[in-house]
Amino acid sequence: GVPIQGIMVYPNPFNPGRYADHTKIVFKGWNSHASIRIYKLNGELIEEMDGNDMKEWVPSSDVASGVYIYVIEIQGGQRVFGKLAIIK
Repeated sequence: GVPIQGIMVYPNPFNPGRYADHTKIVFKGWNSHASIRIYKLNGELIEEMDGNDMKEWVPSSDVASGVYIYVIEIQGGQRVFGKLAIIK
């Protein structure tokens, strides 16, 4: 499998109000198919995506400022968890 330390999620924190280049969040660093899920801290799923070595996410306008949990499940069963901050 891919090493956990190879996964990158940026920019984090995501702050589009302050930085003009914060237009999307990039998930990358694995070398096979993966599913990416983003949850609120209460466990509510807000986004689900698939990507083969990277994926870009543009949070919709109804995604509020806060801390979110991402889960990247790589083909073969390896899972990577992390926190993502969004500041609007």
